[in-house]
Amino acid sequence: MRIRSRIRLSCLLPLATSLLVASCGGGSAGAEAPRDRTPPVITLVGSPTINHEQGTSYSDPGATATDAGASVDVVVSGAVGTAAGTYTLTYTATDAVGNTASATRTVTVADTIAPVITLAGEASITHPEGTTYVDAGATATDTVDDAVTVTTAGTVASSAGTYTLTYSATDSAGNSATATRTVIVEPAGNVNITNPTLTVADNTAVTQGGALNLVWSDEFTGAKLDPEVWFFESGDGSQYGIPGWGNSELQWYLPDSAELSNGLLIITARNELRNGKNYTSARLNTRDRFAFRYGRIEARMRLSGGQGLWPAFWLLPQDDAYGSWAASGEIDVMEAVNLGASGGNTVYGTLHYGDQWPNNVFTGDTYVVATDATAEFHDYALEWDATEMRWYVDGVLYAMQNSWYTTSAAFPAPFDQTFYILFNVAVGGNFPGSPNASTVFPVTMEVDYVRVYSGAP
Repeated sequence: MRIRSRIRLSCLLPLATSLLVASCGGGSAGAEAPRDRTPPVITLVGSPTINHEQGTSYSDPGATATDAGASVDVVVSGAVGTAAGTYTLTYTATDAVGNTASATRTVTVADTIAPVITLAGEASITHPEGTTYVDAGATATDTVDDAVTVTTAGTVASSAGTYTLTYSATDSAGNSATATRTVIVEPAGNVNITNPTLTVADNTAVTQGGALNLVWSDEFTGAKLDPEVWFFESGDGSQYGIPGWGNSELQWYLPDSAELSNGLLIITARNELRNGKNYTSARLNTRDRFAFRYGRIEARMRLSGGQGLWPAFWLLPQDDAYGSWAASGEIDVMEAVNLGASGGNTVYGTLHYGDQWPNNVFTGDTYVVATDATAEFHDYALEWDATEMRWYVDGVLYAMQNSWYTTSAAFPAPFDQTFYILFNVAVGGNFPGSPNASTVFPVTMEVDYVRVYSGAP
């Protein structure tokens, strides 16, 4: 038996020339495609590390993934709690052939917000002097701890001044907050005392141009008027049986219409309704506190002006030794009416004496002040001895009296007794008449000082 074999020449060609031949066995197949081995690319939205406030819900910004330009779903694993701590979120993406990528984000949860302090009441409070201050306190809340304890530092004294209270609160994470309250303790209003001590100065007569020895003064430099020195009138005089203060005056006196400020006594008259009166003002005196006889008294003053205004600096007897007004006398060191209006710039120096009202008499003189008495300070003074009185403005002698009387005793009565000091601003009355449309309120009289001197010892 003879075996024959035939070999295809193409199968004998070198391999380099037969790369395009599918097979030598007569069959053929396509070439194998390259395999995708590249994982998706994950991109975090936002930072890979995030700080988050404790006690609040966390909302993750997420992530995206792409593979060969196409989007791939991202799966997030892990959770962020509300308690303090460090949490990890893992983002995973897998493409169609099983290539997988992952990325992580770290979320740190911590309490970083300080408590919020809320004051009970106002942040700035005024409080009267001489009384105990009771603070309304404060509360604090925190996003994590809810209510937080508040501690208070500082004190408020009963004396006048400005005080600061500081409130502090710290949460469990150590976050602290502070708040403050300012408490202004104001000088108490003018309140009379019931047991004053009377000081009496029985002075040596002062000669014109002679030596002066200061025996008493009020320079008005304190925080408030001293009730040991001054008595504060109230009302319309009805308490003394003289409604309208005996002159049909229109004001209601208020103690606190007199005050000290910048070294001045300030009396303010206002157009305001009080107890049936349309005006308020102040009247203060040294009755039962200081009285003197003879010597020199002076006050540096800026006077209130306007139609219906009646500023005065005057003296009344400490004791009515010769009977009720005016048998025991009245000394007007200075008074003025309607300054800057119908009264011009004129002041009066007057004595009231003789007998009890209505049988009293008065004598005096006037002086036109050199410059505006309502705009500038001037010195108003009286020198007084047993037989003569002399009135001065800014050192200029403008009036002198040496004749007076009372029906109850011989000369030099009634001006041989001790007298006390008064300052007031009346509104309306028989002397000035009523205010009119031209009168400006409020209006003030200011006193720089009042001083009493004795002559040479």
